[in-house]
Amino acid sequence: MQIKIKFFAFYKEKTKTKNTIIEMQQNATIQDLSELIIKNYPNLSKFKNKFIFAVNYEYQDYKYILNDCDEVALIPPVSGGSK
Repeated sequence: MQIKIKFFAFYKEKTKTKNTIIEMQQNATIQDLSELIIKNYPNLSKFKNKFIFAVNYEYQDYKYILNDCDEVALIPPVSGGSK
């Protein structure tokens, strides 16, 4: 199945791309996707514990099972403002 990955902000800079299509096996999870992203973009490996994923505009955890043609956004952690 094909999954569209969209990279935002810092991740877009590190990968040098806005989006890509990744081929995955049926019943793959976001955890599987995370590992594949690290394999394809090793310079993101030190940020893997900070990945936030949204699938079709909804935040999902690492156990979420992906479906063919899902659009997954890799969102960088948000830092707080000052008071």
